[in-house]
Amino acid sequence: MSFPKAANSPSARKAWKRLKEAAATGDVTAKRHYAIACFGGVFTHTTSGKHYSVPVDHAAAATLFEELATNGDDKAARYLAHLYLKGQGVPESLSMAQELLKKAAEAGNREAAEDLQSLNEA
Repeated sequence: MSFPKAANSPSARKAWKRLKEAAATGDVTAKRHYAIACFGGVFTHTTSGKHYSVPVDHAAAATLFEELATNGDDKAARYLAHLYLKGQGVPESLSMAQELLKKAAEAGNREAAEDLQSLNEA
């Protein structure tokens, strides 16, 4: 699915900039949303609910997900695991991915448990 570029919308561009700034200040929710957008290249404008395309930046996503995962964010740990599986923004590492998925699953993340089971069955 293709979305309009955030850079082409003044409102989306402004919202994207505010999200990036909020993430840089340490706001945990902003960090998570910014990292997810960098991971997938899609930003959801909080006011309009419209989706916009933004540059994929796996290195930035990995950095933010690692910070969040270190502080117990199981969703961030799952995203970070997927980056390790593909070597995107971090070195490829099956063992690190498994460790992160196990940690997230133990914290109650059902999707991480399913991902871990799939990896172990492969």
